[in-house]
Amino acid sequence: MYADYDYYRTLYGGRLSEQEYTFAAARASEYLASVTHDRITEDILADDTTGRAVKMCCCAMADLIQKQEQRDGKTAEKVGDYSVSYADSDTNQTARQKRRYELAYMYLSRYGLMFRGVE
Repeated sequence: MYADYDYYRTLYGGRLSEQEYTFAAARASEYLASVTHDRITEDILADDTTGRAVKMCCCAMADLIQKQEQRDGKTAEKVGDYSVSYADSDTNQTARQKRRYELAYMYLSRYGLMFRGVE
């Protein structure tokens, strides 16, 4: 996990419980390892600038994953005369992945961590 719960609560200002965060941050870290092609090392995490970006991204990604899991495919919900609309699973999965990638790109692209070519 790239950012521990203490970092999440104190520096990021997150509001998830420790159990919720731990579960979501583990998934977030795996996703970030994938989109960065396993370029996030201990040296990168120790760097004040790049490490901070990775940790903040992990926290933001954990929040996003938790939020996406809570919605569970809902596209609309109405309270009076209760009504709920769901996206089909393929559309929903594509939208989730797109939002996760956009978030990672926002935090990490300027550091070359998401570059797909050979260095």
